[in-house]
Amino acid sequence: MKVLWIEDNAENDLYELTSPVYVDGRFKLDIAASASEAYFYLNSRIYDIVIIDIRIPPGRDEVWVKLHQQLQFKNGSDSSRLGLELLKSIFSDLGPQPNLKIHQNSGAHRYGVFTVEQREELEADLAKLNLAKVKYRRKNAMMPHTALLDFIREVAKNGQSSH
Repeated sequence: MKVLWIEDNAENDLYELTSPVYVDGRFKLDIAASASEAYFYLNSRIYDIVIIDIRIPPGRDEVWVKLHQQLQFKNGSDSSRLGLELLKSIFSDLGPQPNLKIHQNSGAHRYGVFTVEQREELEADLAKLNLAKVKYRRKNAMMPHTALLDFIREVAKNGQSSH
């Protein structure tokens, strides 16, 4: 199964969290460290599973940089929820952006939110996108090194039962 992990802190977490995924051998993992990279991957490949952090940097693409600046101005904060904006581009009322290569059965069951925010902070936004039941896991300093693999397995299991 092909998995895209969208995580801004992947370089720091790379060895500890990805090693179990590679050792397991059932999942082919791509990692995007920004909204620009994630959008590139979603434009060029079809993934069985997408694991996304909510707070990701814009990267170099000027569309994401402008959106990041708009959100900072609107929210008066240094951090923006570009991961949420990426989900909006996939699950908005208009459907996925025309150039996104979304899996034919690309329901919420193929996505997981792996972030530091508490689910309650995201519930309203996820509900607007009909993603209230999306798999969620909160990151923390005490999580086991298998947390990413365990979460990928959980999302994969959820995706299989949804067909």
